[in-house]
Amino acid sequence: METIRILGVGDPAVYTYVDNWEKFIKPIEKEFDIKIDIQIYSFNEYYEKLMKAIKDDEYDIVMVAGHLWLPFFVEEGYLSPLYDDNNDGKLEDVLKSIKNEMYYKDQQFLYPSFCDGHILVYRKNRLDIQIRDSISILDIVKQLQKQRPNKQFALKSHPSEIFLDILPYFRALKVDFMNDVKMIDSNDLKVEEAIQLYKTAMSFCGLNVETFGNEEVMKSLQSGDVDMAVTWGGQLGAVMGEECVKPEELGFAALKESWNVTWSFGLNANSKNKNLATKVMEKLSEKEVDKEVGRKCGNPTRFSNFLEDEAKYPWYDVTRKMIENAEALPSTPYLPEAMQILTNIVIERLYNKGV
Repeated sequence: METIRILGVGDPAVYTYVDNWEKFIKPIEKEFDIKIDIQIYSFNEYYEKLMKAIKDDEYDIVMVAGHLWLPFFVEEGYLSPLYDDNNDGKLEDVLKSIKNEMYYKDQQFLYPSFCDGHILVYRKNRLDIQIRDSISILDIVKQLQKQRPNKQFALKSHPSEIFLDILPYFRALKVDFMNDVKMIDSNDLKVEEAIQLYKTAMSFCGLNVETFGNEEVMKSLQSGDVDMAVTWGGQLGAVMGEECVKPEELGFAALKESWNVTWSFGLNANSKNKNLATKVMEKLSEKEVDKEVGRKCGNPTRFSNFLEDEAKYPWYDVTRKMIENAEALPSTPYLPEAMQILTNIVIERLYNKGV
C-alpha cells in the first residue's frame, strides 16, 4: 500500500484536515487504497523544512505560498505541473483571483487550500470613526495619532512576518520596492519613509512587539487588550473562536493596500507517486472540504461557499472582496530574493541591529 506524504504549514486551515480525519482523509485513503501522512510545521520553521523536502522524495505534496514562491519554485524545478494539457483541474467554482494564482506560464501547478490577506479587526465601540468595507493604512495611523500611545494597536513584527506586515505601508506611500532589475534600492528615501511610518504605528503597540506573530496578535484581539490590529483573513476563524471576549464588538475591514496569497498544495518534482498525489490534491480542494476549511480559518476559496455561509460569518463578505481586489506581488522568480533583502533592511533599521 502506497503512502502519500504531505508537508503542511502550521495554520488553523491545515489543522482542519487532521481534526476531520475520519470525515475527509479516511474516505480518500479508502477510495485510492492508500495511506496519507500529514506532517505540520510552524511558519517560523516551515521554509527550512520545505527546502529540504523538495530536494528529496520524502514528501509527495508540499504547501506553497502561492505567487510568492511559485515562479521561483517552477524555474528551479522544485514542482511538477499537475496536468499535461490546459486542464482547469476542477477549479470552476474557485474565485478568479485564486484560480489565477494556481498557474504559472499557462500550466497548473497548485490546488488551493486557504488564503491570507490583510484584514483590519477592530473594536467598534472604541473608535470614533465609521469604517466601511475598506480603509487605508494611512487612515489607521491617523486614527492612532489622535490618541495617547497606550498599547492600543498590535503588529506582526517578528522577523518571519515583518515583510508582509510592512508591505501595506510601502503601498500606501506608493513605494515600489523592486526596481527594473528586480532588486532593492536600500538608499531610496521612500523606503526610509515607509519604515518610519511603520515605526509610528509601533509606538502604539505594547512591549516586545518585535516578537509578535499570528498567535500573539490573535490573543490581543480576542482579549480586548488592543483596540485594533491587522491580521490575516485566514486567521479570522481562530480570532472569533471560543476564547474571544465579546465577539459582537468586533468589526472587519480590508486594507486599501491589502495583499493576499493563497496557500496551496503543490506536487514535489521528486515524488514517485505523482498521479496519486495529484488525485489527493484534487480531493483536498473539493467543495465540502473547502467549506469546512473556510469555517475554521476564516475564508474558503470557492464562491459558492462564501455565499452559503456569509450570513453566519460576518467577515466573509469583507474577506471575499479583499481576495478579489487585493494586488499581487510581481510574478517573478526573483521575488524571494528581493523579499529577503528588504526584510534584512527593515529589521536593521527598525531595531538597529545587523541580520
